[in-house]
Amino acid sequence: LYKDIALDVVALPRRLTPTELLDRVRTVLADFEARHDLEQVNHIIDTAKARGRGALGTVAVEHVLERGQVETLYLPEPTLNDQPMQTLALDALTRGAEVVIVRGAAAEQLAQEGGVAARLYYAA
Repeated sequence: LYKDIALDVVALPRRLTPTELLDRVRTVLADFEARHDLEQVNHIIDTAKARGRGALGTVAVEHVLERGQVETLYLPEPTLNDQPMQTLALDALTRGAEVVIVRGAAAEQLAQEGGVAARLYYAA
């Protein structure tokens, strides 16, 4: 997914064990993913509000899923114990859409805008 991409430049001590190095890499990757998820969620929110290629909230997302318009479905973590979210995810996957589970600030932003969002192939 992120082939050949520089995520960050980090100063490292001269002597790190492989475990310490791996911990540093995991931290850099987690920070990158959090920023990326928040950027994506904010973009979908802005696009949906401008009546572009986005949908917000369960009702709107269910509608565009039925019409085969969803390219990517964004759900907040945790969704494992939430039957309506599981149903949306399964429906999206069976229709060929990508499903992205977001955490942290991206999940909080999504919760403020209806709890679920979708990037569409074309404007509704």
